[in-house]
Amino acid sequence: MEVTIEKISKKYLKDAHTIYNYYIVNSYSNFEEKILTFNQFHSNYKNIAKNKLPYLIALSEKKVVGLAYLNRFREKSGYRFAFENTIYIHEKHTRQGIGYKLLKELLYVSKNNKNIKLIVAVIGS
Repeated sequence: MEVTIEKISKKYLKDAHTIYNYYIVNSYSNFEEKILTFNQFHSNYKNIAKNKLPYLIALSEKKVVGLAYLNRFREKSGYRFAFENTIYIHEKHTRQGIGYKLLKELLYVSKNNKNIKLIVAVIGS
């Protein structure tokens, strides 16, 4: 399966939203307790874009099979250079190395942002 990683565009937000909500409903890996509306998800996307943080998707056959982004880790001033990564893979495409590819590209593009000094992973399952 050929997978490409690219910056997300608005046309893929609904598919990313579906993947994100899947993990709220079907796992403990997402710390949201209620599914997000598309407007809530879109607001999060706009906030990430406004802060010039990376937001990527993995595509296979022009379909979204994963997403990854950075967001602020904590709001205290001492954490201003710390960001948390988020990675979710479509449930039918897990264990195929897609998460690794997304993380690798997320780290690569983050090197170009002088405000990103630390990336934290909070992992739950």
